[in-house]
Amino acid sequence: MNDEKNRDNEKKAIKYFVEYLDNRSIPHYFIDQNKDTFSQELKQSDMQRPDFIIHTKIATYYIDVKHRKKNKYKDYRFYLKKSEILRLNNFQDKLNIIILVAFIDVNKNNNFYFSRISELYQYHNDIINNINEKNIIEYFNNENFYFDIPNDLLYNNLSFEFGVFNGFELYKIGEEVDHYRDKFRKITKDANIN
Repeated sequence: MNDEKNRDNEKKAIKYFVEYLDNRSIPHYFIDQNKDTFSQELKQSDMQRPDFIIHTKIATYYIDVKHRKKNKYKDYRFYLKKSEILRLNNFQDKLNIIILVAFIDVNKNNNFYFSRISELYQYHNDIINNINEKNIIEYFNNENFYFDIPNDLLYNNLSFEFGVFNGFELYKIGEEVDHYRDKFRKITKDANIN
């Protein structure tokens, strides 16, 4: 039952991501995830294939979409299995591309957060290299270990103009301009300035 619910949530995440891209006029291609379409060379190289290829003015990105509920430890964080980080990084290095992971909690809202696999891989290595206790290192070296992604490694926007970034999208600037027009009108009305 839980596996079926996870598959349904993964399908929702993909659907929401297509809507997200279409709403921002970002050209995209879905990558067939059928194992028969995965080349022998890539199968043998222990790689994970992302879900999408998207094109922006900044770069072409390969994106792996993940439905995740945020874990609570010190703060709420998305998470990714160590094996996923390593396999996506292998794919990125082998093909000399840029991979992003798009996180969404489909039960909360339709907001996506993005992380660069190269930054997640570096984060993973920094953690491993700075832990001196052997028993903790062995625990972290388990392929199924989940790394909690710090919010500092997340980007909250993706656009055709700017690629992945933090901050306002151009389409939101119009809303902000309207806000200041309304504010100006209210101020001038309250002050009886014509």
